[in-house]
Amino acid sequence: MSRDHFRVLLFDLAAAQGTVETLDGRDSVAGGSGLAAVLFNTYGHSQKPWNDPEQPLIFAIGPLTGYFPLMSKTVCAFKSPYHHQYAESHGGGRSALALQFAGLDGLVITGRAKKPSCLVVGSQARELKDVHYLWCMDVQKSGKMLRSMFAGSGHRSILRIGPAGEHGSAMAGINVDTYRHFGRLGAGAVMGAKNLKAIVLQGDGNFPLEDSPGYAKLFQEVYRQLTATDMMRKYHDLGTPVNVSVLNGINALPCRKLQHTSDPDIQRITGEH
Repeated sequence: MSRDHFRVLLFDLAAAQGTVETLDGRDSVAGGSGLAAVLFNTYGHSQKPWNDPEQPLIFAIGPLTGYFPLMSKTVCAFKSPYHHQYAESHGGGRSALALQFAGLDGLVITGRAKKPSCLVVGSQARELKDVHYLWCMDVQKSGKMLRSMFAGSGHRSILRIGPAGEHGSAMAGINVDTYRHFGRLGAGAVMGAKNLKAIVLQGDGNFPLEDSPGYAKLFQEVYRQLTATDMMRKYHDLGTPVNVSVLNGINALPCRKLQHTSDPDIQRITGEH
């Protein structure tokens, strides 16, 4: 049903050009996180600082994106300005589907643009646009202008940063389609260091679906469980914060500036031991 290899766009901002590479390993790498880690291992530089132009900013999706409900997260990987180690952040919105409809499993961005720029990526397009007039503009205003500049809807996704990312703040995130974010560990600062104000993903292609009764039946069953059972109740009622206690209980909650993996205050409140 899906490709037996990865299709990854490597784009050099300094040269303002990119090429699509095919990579093996799809049968051994799990999801967008696995692909992002492989790409960083290949193109990242552990000894160079986070804001070195050659450090990659990576976006990757999993093999089920577009084939089943909820497979809609993109993984953003980079060297963090927060703790100077490999980091990843997950973002929703339309970004994952846009990459899938652009025929890509991953996007690796290196170099630094000569001027504040917007990278436009689609099934055919690979273009770097000068958008110096958007620099210092917040994500709401810049998003409105970007939507007017690049026609499309549905599978189009717009990623952008605000002044925090432009100034290299370690807390800066990347805004995705207004209501979603790559919000962890300073991905926005990495974009800012690359003089990259925005990324427009044009999901203007298509991909084949499995034409079999088995696939249709499985899709309907997954959809039924998600919509007609209480499987997703915790996300509908409270949202992501419901996981705080769970993560803390298994020592997987980064706290105290990432120096601890559980918080005794939460344990006291919830009665965990």
